[in-house]
Amino acid sequence: MSRTYYKLPLVWIKLQKTGLNVEVDRILEIACVITDGKLRKLVEGPDLVIHQTKDCVDEVGEQSQDHHVRNGEARH
Repeated sequence: MSRTYYKLPLVWIKLQKTGLNVEVDRILEIACVITDGKLRKLVEGPDLVIHQTKDCVDEVGEQSQDHHVRNGEARH
């Protein structure tokens, strides 16, 4: 089976948010990776933490809190 690869680099962006609702939840962190067309990592970063108020962070949904605790990104 023949494969077709992209000729240009691909930019992958990951967001950590306070929840899953795109209309109300806020971004906590943005990370970026650039790969070639065969998905080999070329560049990693930046990884930026976005400042949010304590009230905003305190309102993070339970599902998101559990996810961040499991990944070592937060504590209960």
